[in-house]
Amino acid sequence: MNMFVMYQHLYLKFNLYDLTILPLFVATYLDKNYTGIKKKFMSESKVSLQQFLLAEGFQYVSIQHVWLHQKITDYHKAHFFQSCADLLESGLNLQESLKIYEEQCSHKILKIVTQEILDHLSKGRNIFDIQRNDFFDDFIVSNLKQICSTQSNLVVFKLISEYYFEKIESKKKLTNVLFYPLLTLFILGVSLYFSIDMVLPSVLQLVPVSKISLATKSLMFVKDNVSIILYSVASIFFFMILCRKNLSFIPIVARFEVMDFWRQMSFCLSNQFHFNQALHIVKDNFNARVSRHIYYVIDSLNRGHDVKTSFLHFPGINKAQLHVLKMGEISGCMEKNLKFISEQEQKFKKNMSDKIIFWTQPILLLIMGIVLMWILLGTVVPIYENFHEMGS
Repeated sequence: MNMFVMYQHLYLKFNLYDLTILPLFVATYLDKNYTGIKKKFMSESKVSLQQFLLAEGFQYVSIQHVWLHQKITDYHKAHFFQSCADLLESGLNLQESLKIYEEQCSHKILKIVTQEILDHLSKGRNIFDIQRNDFFDDFIVSNLKQICSTQSNLVVFKLISEYYFEKIESKKKLTNVLFYPLLTLFILGVSLYFSIDMVLPSVLQLVPVSKISLATKSLMFVKDNVSIILYSVASIFFFMILCRKNLSFIPIVARFEVMDFWRQMSFCLSNQFHFNQALHIVKDNFNARVSRHIYYVIDSLNRGHDVKTSFLHFPGINKAQLHVLKMGEISGCMEKNLKFISEQEQKFKKNMSDKIIFWTQPILLLIMGIVLMWILLGTVVPIYENFHEMGS
């Protein structure tokens, strides 16, 4: 079979964009030794994919359709739309901007995507008609198809780039909230444990007990409890951080209530209610804490503010979600946008639950290990030594 025809078949059948695993698909497709092909390709990772396929007996490989393990991230999407927006702002049309971007782009998948977009535009099609699920999200397409009819390409590309940049920033903030305090607390705990439980006893062995000061004796008295208290505080602090991000600070509005708000708003809009009507209906379904925040949103909208400004101080909302609301207001796709936010909140809840389970188990095991070690060293060992002395 012609390799190019085979590639097209695999591309359509398996939606195969990352072709690092193409030899494995090809080997299976041709009933070759799958395991042997896989081991050989992994062991000869320095050999290019084209050379590898040719060595395995494939007669034709189109190098322009082969790229090695490059994925399109939110950063690449943001950079693509931002670069095109900058070129559009300089006075170029969309096709000229895309051609310049294609010439300057070093990312192979983005280069191919740009070529496909240019091919679509040359045939008189819309940029968002291209079927690339790894690049154009359904949520983005549904909004921007309608925006394109009333706004310029420059506005559209700026909106998308801002959305992805805000999404990246939200992920960075989540990493900072979870990772750095835990790392600092861990280093502090290890330092205190090392200094109190290891360094101090070694020093005291060189000093007669009669010469030990009262302050040092006091420190020795509390050292047995320090590690347990320290790790207890660390675990409590860890869960406080998770609750602050995951529950949007429990005393104010719980995260599950915010999730329920977006779900109810999406349901009301799907039943043809106006946005303000939906807010009034949903407000009556929540307790006083949540209703107060919804009232602030309604009041802000009545004062003539846009949706993004009105939701600026809504609990648990991030900048990416604010941008989603802004795009929904411009495009008129508010129902789909609220459904998108609701789905994102559910995914976030699942991810956070997985992280809590992942981190809780080793932390609890560590605390239990420390407690058992303290029981062993503080009670079992002295009792054993006393019996040993009595026996001797």
